[in-house]
Amino acid sequence: MLKMLVKKDMICLKCKKEIEEGSAFCNWCGASQAPTMRKPKQRGNGEGTVFKRGKTYTAMIVKYKKGRKKSKSKGGFKLKKDALDYLPELKKKFEVRYKNQDITFAELHDEWQPLAYENMSDSRKIALNTAYKRCEPLYEKRWVDILPRDMQDAVNAAAGSYYTRKDMKNLISLMAKHAIKNEIFDRNYALSIDLPELIEEEIEPFSVDEIIKLWQDYQAGNDFTGYAIIMMFTGLSIGELESQQTEKINFEEHYMRGGRKTKKRKETEIVFPAFLEGVIRKLAGEKMLLEMSEYVFRKEFDLMCIRAGARPLKPHSCRHTYSTMLAKKEVQAAVQQEMNRHTNYKTTKRYTKIDRETKIEAAEKIASVLLLTNNQQDAESVPKHA
Repeated sequence: MLKMLVKKDMICLKCKKEIEEGSAFCNWCGASQAPTMRKPKQRGNGEGTVFKRGKTYTAMIVKYKKGRKKSKSKGGFKLKKDALDYLPELKKKFEVRYKNQDITFAELHDEWQPLAYENMSDSRKIALNTAYKRCEPLYEKRWVDILPRDMQDAVNAAAGSYYTRKDMKNLISLMAKHAIKNEIFDRNYALSIDLPELIEEEIEPFSVDEIIKLWQDYQAGNDFTGYAIIMMFTGLSIGELESQQTEKINFEEHYMRGGRKTKKRKETEIVFPAFLEGVIRKLAGEKMLLEMSEYVFRKEFDLMCIRAGARPLKPHSCRHTYSTMLAKKEVQAAVQQEMNRHTNYKTTKRYTKIDRETKIEAAEKIASVLLLTNNQQDAESVPKHA
């Protein structure tokens, strides 16, 4: 009779056994039989969210790291489903962008340099390497934390010329472009770096009297002065003198190969006059023409000028001396350009310094046209006798 009063048509939500209909708790396991609202599926931190903005949907990835919010979004989806489907792709881009947020200036440089140097000239590499050394105050700073004023302070602190600071700006700008391309940071602050006013330094050539004094100094037994003579009569720069290999010097035919900096200078042979053969043979080392550091060379060059009684000019004045002598000896412009190994004559002109005496001589040559005309007229005015 009692069994007929119990209706066993209710199943426990937890243990799945039959219980009396209307029971608040299971008489087997004690679990509550109250219905519960199923929580909507949530995406974890960094998995993304979708929300409606106006008439379209936006997908967004948000993460918090060390209390700092980082986010990346993409909007314009007409359907919520499209925005949801895009979340995995957005997450990939988000992770690429922020995986290197802690990368420092030095680390970014090490990542950028091998790629950038593949198709870069040697002279450009040297300039950028020098610029990087002057950026030392920025080495340990995170790239994303470096502000325009930090870059400006580093450039201002670099004791150098306009071109040195320009190289620093170019280096930082190239690194910034790499950071943007790889989604490390989205701005190029280097563009806001201010450079000082460009003041072109006038490089003077040695005079004929000074060249003679230097030659006499070399003949007096000061071998180092021979290097200056070589530079003045070949147009070699200090870098070319330092990198010139002895095996690439043809003493019999008086030329050498081994230029630097530009393609033209690398491919054009460097000729030298016959008298210079003995100087080069005496100074050339077993492997290199010059076997001393640039630092030592510059110190010796300064001492040489004092000893010989010449002006305290710099080594690059030798190359300007070479170009100026060619112009004074009225060597054809095309030949001057070729011997200087310049790509265009405009550069050759910049290396050539013409003094007042030379210009006066040229003016007198022009005036001689009138003198010849007057002489001819005088001759014609003389009566002819039978």
